[in-house]
Amino acid sequence: MPNMLTPHVVRVVQADRLTPAGAVERQVRVSYMVGDHGPFDAVFPEAGFSATAVKTVMDARAAELSKLPTA
Repeated sequence: MPNMLTPHVVRVVQADRLTPAGAVERQVRVSYMVGDHGPFDAVFPEAGFSATAVKTVMDARAAELSKLPTA
């Protein structure tokens, strides 16, 4: 039986924003589910975006959710 708290990506979009100084900050927003929980969003600067960074964030969220008591 697969782990019910396995994270999986739902959507990846570029999400630029303006800084207070008026510069454009390029970002990547990743929406993901952890089992039936979510969607959760993680935002990364475009320069620091990598599959490894996304996986680290999703796995950390899954680990925390797995610690919650269940009915």
